[in-house]
Amino acid sequence: MSCKNTEETKSSFAVIEKLIGNRANEFELSIIEKTQSNNEDWFEVKTADNKVTIKGTSNTTICYAAYSFLKDIGAVLVSWEGNRIDLPKTWYTYSKKGTTPFKYREYLNACVFGYTTPWWDWERWSKEIDWMALHGINLPTALEGQEIVWQQLWKEYGVSDGELQEHFAGPAFLPWQRMGNINSHEGVLPQEWINKKSDIQKKILQKMRALDMHPVVPAFSGYVPKAFAEQHLDSKISELSAW
Repeated sequence: MSCKNTEETKSSFAVIEKLIGNRANEFELSIIEKTQSNNEDWFEVKTADNKVTIKGTSNTTICYAAYSFLKDIGAVLVSWEGNRIDLPKTWYTYSKKGTTPFKYREYLNACVFGYTTPWWDWERWSKEIDWMALHGINLPTALEGQEIVWQQLWKEYGVSDGELQEHFAGPAFLPWQRMGNINSHEGVLPQEWINKKSDIQKKILQKMRALDMHPVVPAFSGYVPKAFAEQHLDSKISELSAW
């Protein structure tokens, strides 16, 4: 790995290597700190002597710069449907600078986590995070693993496992439960699934942060199980009308 800042750029190098294999060793990566006078994300890409030198303000910016270069020269196209990779034997002469006025580039929303993501494993999520980095995303929504947190919390307040089973919806309907619209629908939610998503979320957050992203994690939405309301009659709890 011939990078100037080996440890600093470890995560961006891994994304590039996953994309183009050993040719990533021909990339020299370095992170440049932002200044008070210029607080925007920016990058610079240059080729010389079959080396690709990339400077950027974060690991995600470096990934975006690398993809911009590879796409500009017609060597790589990354999409949800699949990747097209056709690398030249030697790198073309190239020089480019880029910047963005947008401090945060957001991706994903609450409803996405009820479509295909309930069945994603860590390998699939890791691939999606690579896609995010290559497209410059630095504010991704990270909503996996919520139910184990709520499960542990409600147990502390006296809600039993059986009552929680009656509360949680099935995997595909959890976004609407998390937003306070439904409960129990197409449950029971398997404990194995809850544990698996907890483990995946930890890996998701670790990788996102390593790439200098700012993952958005859930807070308490104010929606409580029916059993909690029945056990805490002095609490101020309102029941919503049917959705």
